[in-house]
Amino acid sequence: MSCGACALLALTQPQLTEFDNTLAPGPFGPPRLLALARGAVLFRQGDACRAVYAVRTGGLKSEVVSADGRHQTVGFHLCGELVGLAALGLGRQIGEVMALEDSQVCVLPLRHRPDPMALPALLQQRLLAELGEALQQAHQLQILLGCSSAQVRLCSFVLELSRRARLQGLSATRLRLPMTRHDIGSYLGLTVETVSRMLSRLHDARVLEVHRRELRVLDAPTLQRLSATPERERMAGRHRPQHTGPPALPGWEAVQAGSSGPGHAAGASAA
Repeated sequence: MSCGACALLALTQPQLTEFDNTLAPGPFGPPRLLALARGAVLFRQGDACRAVYAVRTGGLKSEVVSADGRHQTVGFHLCGELVGLAALGLGRQIGEVMALEDSQVCVLPLRHRPDPMALPALLQQRLLAELGEALQQAHQLQILLGCSSAQVRLCSFVLELSRRARLQGLSATRLRLPMTRHDIGSYLGLTVETVSRMLSRLHDARVLEVHRRELRVLDAPTLQRLSATPERERMAGRHRPQHTGPPALPGWEAVQAGSSGPGHAAGASAA
């Protein structure tokens, strides 16, 4: 992601005041680039909000930590996406964010905690768009976790990555996964073995081409069909009888969530 193409740069510029049209400093200081090694923590749950971040290279994951210390993956932040906007209103971070691989993030330090209603119009628009995107992803995850089919969960996850890549001006069919099979399983509520096996079956069926962390979507219509859920079909105006499972490839039984077993395609082996 090139700095010249980043819309966040406009947020660091002085803003015209409402009454006398003089320039006043914005809420952010000059941006700086921060390198994160794989596994490095960008911020922890409960930390004060001191900056907003943009992923320049690599990828990050968000986790929430329960009272007994358990970690649950709740989201991924890919190249070009923003991190930490939700904390602007709360004043603290609601989760822990760490690097999935060696990454670079652009740090926009806060000069002061801003009043969300007094933010520049450009930032308000971006904040609302990012929060809307986060709500959409959370709603999608809630639907997926309520579905017992590992097939629906994984195919929907790949389609979501494709959609987000397209929004960033990247290829929607050639995807690079910064996350491991374990990260995907934690996010989707599946075992590592189930994720590997499902990717292997999609690879063998020529729906996806899988090579370690590189994915290529070969058959988008079939991938869309395999990701169908009853709610998604109702939203599309289609109807299907209750208690029917998601469509499956010929000879491919649906894999239930949490089932285990070794993956068999070398290209889809765990990273």
